[in-house]
Amino acid sequence: MLEDLQALIDDVAERLGTPALLEDEEQRTVAYSSHTSPVDHVRQESILRRRTRPEIRDWFRKFGILTSTEPLRIPGDASVGALARLCLPVRHHGLLTGFLWLIDEGDLLGPEQVEVAVEAARHAGVLMYEELLAARLADNVVGHLLSPFDDLREEAVRQAAEAGLISPESYIVVAVLRYVDADHPRPKTQLAEGLRTLTRQFAHSEFHGIAYGDHSAVLVPARSARTASARALDVGQAARDVLIQRATEDGRDARVVLGVGDPQERPGQARTSYRQARMAADVAEVIPAQDDVGVWSRLGVYRALTQLPDAESVLDPRVGRLIREADPQVVQTVERYLDLGGDAQATARELHLSRGTLYYRLQKVEHLASIDVHDGADRLSLHVGLKLARFARRQSTGEKRRQSTSGKWQATEPPRGAAGWS
Repeated sequence: MLEDLQALIDDVAERLGTPALLEDEEQRTVAYSSHTSPVDHVRQESILRRRTRPEIRDWFRKFGILTSTEPLRIPGDASVGALARLCLPVRHHGLLTGFLWLIDEGDLLGPEQVEVAVEAARHAGVLMYEELLAARLADNVVGHLLSPFDDLREEAVRQAAEAGLISPESYIVVAVLRYVDADHPRPKTQLAEGLRTLTRQFAHSEFHGIAYGDHSAVLVPARSARTASARALDVGQAARDVLIQRATEDGRDARVVLGVGDPQERPGQARTSYRQARMAADVAEVIPAQDDVGVWSRLGVYRALTQLPDAESVLDPRVGRLIREADPQVVQTVERYLDLGGDAQATARELHLSRGTLYYRLQKVEHLASIDVHDGADRLSLHVGLKLARFARRQSTGEKRRQSTSGKWQATEPPRGAAGWS
């Protein structure tokens, strides 16, 4: 579909002798022609960013591009870096699916050229509508592949094969992405838009994505387990970059964690990889050493810790007392000391402490918690306990996050009608 749209844009640009650019209804760049004639800052930035900046988008919309069914001439404005251009809303059966933009400084495009552009916009509308229908079908299939219900997963495997989305013989890996921001949660639409932006970077068959209320899932099929795993990590990292970049461009700080599950031998087993990816994302969120990326196969002991339904209930009370009563710097020091295998020199160097300060803090731990950091059993209990405490805090935060303002609980399983893009 994207190839057809690119060919259409190249053709209309060549026939009219002016740069052309096609955007979707949210003004994300879909396709653009090469150019030799002068172009403006707005076009250059839209191509580089893959979407029009919000303030420029709002400026264009003041001219009525959202409601118009006819070509619109947009005057140039040096203050926003825009040359004059012709805007053709791209519609199919009245539904707005995008915009075709043609640079037209000096109103050089006459009635005949405008007719050519109108026909191109009509053709683009058909193609983009077909893309929208295909995306909706893929959404349902992907959502059902991740469903807890066996019958839905079985039917989804059949539909995926019939639609040519995922071969029944494919290995499958799932990656999960989640914003970590309890105070300013990003809505599902932003996760879906991030996935849709990603479709411009990867071939249609390389991944299928879906967005839920608080996270998005990316399904990656491949002919081998190794290829599926490597591709899932690549696509997941690219999706994470897109979400962070979009937030940054909108003037917000964003932390996005990525979890990647293990490869499964058949698409019908995608839910297993999905559950692993969600838990790997939990680890990436709470364990600083993960650098916001958790891969299930590399998590070691955290694979067990993240599956505890109530981390606080199994926490060693001595560790709980330490966390409640000790200075946070003391807790941070002993945790890093244990992370580094009890290497005092490495700990002091990394935390920029003198040996005396390090040993003083370790003694504080022993005194407050009645724990001997040189005893193997005590050391294990303390180290595991400190990690469990991180998961306990996340579980507590997650409960608050899931509770809506009306007091109802949001579903923790994928709903039957989630938003996504493939």
